[in-house]
Amino acid sequence: MVDDPPEKRRRGHDGVAAAETSGRPLPALPDELWCKILTDVHQNDVFAFASSCRQLRRAQVSCGRTLKTKMKQYLHSQERVGRFSVLWFEWHSRCTRVKTKEDMKARTMLINASAFLGHLEVLRHWRGRSVARMGVWDTWTCANAAKGGKLEVLKWLRREVKCPWDSSTCEEAAGAGHLDLLKWAKAEGCEWATTRLCHKAARWGRLDVLKWARREGCPWTSRKVCSYAAEGGHLETLEWLVDTLEAEHGPSASALEPYLNERTAYCAAKGGELETLMWLRRRGCPWSEDTCEYAAMAGHLEVLRWCRVQDPPCPWDAYACAFCAEKNGHLDTFRWIQGSLRDREDSGEAEGSEGGTSSSLDADEDEEEAMAELEIIGYYHRGEWDDGD
Repeated sequence: MVDDPPEKRRRGHDGVAAAETSGRPLPALPDELWCKILTDVHQNDVFAFASSCRQLRRAQVSCGRTLKTKMKQYLHSQERVGRFSVLWFEWHSRCTRVKTKEDMKARTMLINASAFLGHLEVLRHWRGRSVARMGVWDTWTCANAAKGGKLEVLKWLRREVKCPWDSSTCEEAAGAGHLDLLKWAKAEGCEWATTRLCHKAARWGRLDVLKWARREGCPWTSRKVCSYAAEGGHLETLEWLVDTLEAEHGPSASALEPYLNERTAYCAAKGGELETLMWLRRRGCPWSEDTCEYAAMAGHLEVLRWCRVQDPPCPWDAYACAFCAEKNGHLDTFRWIQGSLRDREDSGEAEGSEGGTSSSLDADEDEEEAMAELEIIGYYHRGEWDDGD
């Protein structure tokens, strides 16, 4: 019996030489080490990993990693979805058949992402397949083209596919700042005059869109519009909103209260926008325990510290803040709150206590119980936080 040539035998058994065509042979590593490497491979890259050679396919099977590519997480992030080239989209479209409802969802995501990036050839490919009649073209296809600012793609979708659209097309264009596309869609009869359009524009600081929407009669004086601008830290947009509201309703605090309120303050804290929060306080915007709680929840320690050193300090439920910080993995914020509570305990201060009254005793008991719970939480992070020793 004649042995296989060495080169063929290497390829057939460990697959290492299979990478020679790329000019960079894979290192000769044992399967166990490739399995270890595979644990750090992103799920959407496992298919490419396993397709490289037999050994890596063997490692993928041994580790139990599935060959699934999930597009959903990329749909609403241009940075993420932009990692895939048009060739990848074309390859994915050619190689995958639509057999189940889950396959249909995947194809819809693929089409929407292609519209977002402007990959017209991919869209034409799907237009020519019978599956195009099965509902993969929906209002979000147009909305994604609008969000990506792909006017020619949007025109093609409306002309060639008769793709449906609704207010989400204009809302996504507004949020992304594509004013020319927004004007075109409005002129073509797309629904546009919604409060959500102004919310999107305010959230992402699209001041030119907001000014245009106001001139065109779009309802823009929603009570949430200033909160969206505050959360995004778009101070110029927020200042314009307040100035315009003052011109329409008067400068009194009562007139502005529907727009500058506790929600506006905690949205700024939630977004970590300290400069915006400072400006809101100078304008007399009220705040509440929610301001500190949202800052802790999002791990914005600088914001939380500033809130607590004001005179008077922003009210807070320290234990709720500690729980939110710990639950979301913000251990530096958790440690700072823990230290603040210990300082208060050492100084004999108790919130809400009126020395010598029964309410004082209740407050002390609540304080001790909450402090004990906080210590229990800390055990989960032993070695990562200051345990007070």
